[in-house]
Amino acid sequence: MRAEKCSLKSDQSEAMENLVHILIIDRLLELSRYVWLDPASKMIRVDRSTLEQNGYKLEIF
Repeated sequence: MRAEKCSLKSDQSEAMENLVHILIIDRLLELSRYVWLDPASKMIRVDRSTLEQNGYKLEIF
């Protein structure tokens, strides 16, 4: 019984971790449509027009 609980808890934890990874990947893919990082020149490029066409607002602070 105890091993079953531990296994179930482990499975639930793994499922939650997989869900978090999927959500992070989804957000990063969305961002990559508008934002490019150039480490060599230390430049961040943002496609503001496409970003705004798709309903986002850009705030720089």
